[in-house]
Amino acid sequence: MIVRFAWLLLFAWLVTPATGTDFDRGLAAYDHGDYSAALYEFRRLADEGHAGGQYQRGLVYDKGNGVANDNRRAAG
Repeated sequence: MIVRFAWLLLFAWLVTPATGTDFDRGLAAYDHGDYSAALYEFRRLADEGHAGGQYQRGLVYDKGNGVANDNRRAAG
């Protein structure tokens, strides 16, 4: 889990360093169980084309954390 988290942070930093702090806020909120705040950040980043945000948004919907499990939204 920690290794995946580290790779995601590295990937997000390499792809879009300007939005890294927003991604970090989303990850921190997710880790603390504040899924609505995390999803807010991940949705916004995903809509801007941020790959890490898209991935994390998909995980939130796939796992149903704070939202209804929605495979359609998880995939798109």
